[in-house]
Amino acid sequence: MGGSGLRAFRDVSIKRKLTLTTLLTCTVTLLLAGATYVTYDLVTFRGDMERDLRTMGEIIGANSAAALTFDDQRRATEILSSLNRNPSILSAYLYKKDGAQFAKYERSDSSAGGKAGLLGWGEGSLEVSPTIIFQGETIATLSIRSDLRSFYSRLVRYTTIGVFVMLVSLVIGFLLSSRLQRTISEPILHLADTARVISEQKDFAVRATKESGDEVGLLIDGFNEMLTQIQKRDAALIEKGKQLEILNRHKSQFLANMSHELRTPMNAILGYTELIQDSIYGAVPQPIQDVLARIDKSGRHLLGLINDVLDLSKIEAGQLVLSPSDASMQDIVYGVVSSLESLATEKGLGLTVALAPDLPAGRFDERRMTQVLLNLVGNAIKFTDAGEVRVTVTVSDGAFNVSVSDTGPGISPASHEKIFEEFQQGDTSSTRTKGGTGLGLTIAKRIVEMHAGRMWVESSLGSGATFFFTLPARPDAAEGTP
Repeated sequence: MGGSGLRAFRDVSIKRKLTLTTLLTCTVTLLLAGATYVTYDLVTFRGDMERDLRTMGEIIGANSAAALTFDDQRRATEILSSLNRNPSILSAYLYKKDGAQFAKYERSDSSAGGKAGLLGWGEGSLEVSPTIIFQGETIATLSIRSDLRSFYSRLVRYTTIGVFVMLVSLVIGFLLSSRLQRTISEPILHLADTARVISEQKDFAVRATKESGDEVGLLIDGFNEMLTQIQKRDAALIEKGKQLEILNRHKSQFLANMSHELRTPMNAILGYTELIQDSIYGAVPQPIQDVLARIDKSGRHLLGLINDVLDLSKIEAGQLVLSPSDASMQDIVYGVVSSLESLATEKGLGLTVALAPDLPAGRFDERRMTQVLLNLVGNAIKFTDAGEVRVTVTVSDGAFNVSVSDTGPGISPASHEKIFEEFQQGDTSSTRTKGGTGLGLTIAKRIVEMHAGRMWVESSLGSGATFFFTLPARPDAAEGTP
């Protein structure tokens, strides 16, 4: 079987493989057994023919001894002619001691024996040449030639019987193998069907049925044991997941409570600091004014971090509720740029805006969307040392497309997903220099997703970064669209 045939055999079903294997084994076995028997029988039969022909020659030779002694050719010819009673004898020649032909017999159709024989045995005939001995002296040689028609007839008969037996055996073998292969193929097919059902339904409670104690039965036992182990593992994972979910809720609730507790005194500190700066309690010397300014700046930074933790804990606990209303994306962008323009100016950065002229009014939580843009633009200014920060807003397919690009150091592709995770930033060295907790982008992305939008980044190291997000202008209308 060639390579392509073997590959094709591997691809057929297990039922056909078993049937074909059985039939092929039976065919080869019958062929070998039949060929061995026929070859042995024909070789034995030919030996018997040769032995009989030699015996006949010895009898004819003994009968011809007297004719040879008295040089009676007529009598010798009559003795040889008696061979016509045996239709298989083609010819007989009696040669004297000096090699001269003394008498002969030839069958009238002896030319028919000239056809080529089988297995290299003469020219379709069998010939023996016994010597004739009289009183201990060789006086002549007899040559007798016989055809092999009986040999060929026996060969044809055996071949016909062999072919018939082969065909009948193959039919019976096919019927038996078609039924017996089920004892092997059906458990395997059942196991395959069970695996398919489990894969489709994700139900690991399904079990394969064991019907025998052979190797297939052991395979089914191992398969069922594997399913049991998977069930136990899944149950343990589900239980761990429930425990982690409870712990996560406790953590979120703790962060929310702590944030509330920290915000109250922090707001009081900022309030009193502002009152002192406004000289409500009397004139304040300039050195103290500078210290108060630093206190106010640090306090507001700390309050921002507290607000981030509070927002994140609300989002994780499912307690952050949006308050959508009709709002102008244009007003939000200009408001954010106006509040951060002084930071850009301090660093010598350009802060530009590119808005599409046909921006429609949207419906979203204006305060939360302002928070998103403040975070993106603030990060861009914070991490950019030279160049510009650009805010672009277009609209297509009923959604705002917002991008904030900068000329900063860029973000490696490996960090594009990581920077949106909690407490993660693209470059820890920049974090130590620029500050930040790694919560701003996480909160911004969650807020956009709560508005049915999407946020992502495109950047590479050394080529700046561009943050994108989409926002449905009218989510209610989009949801109502069939």
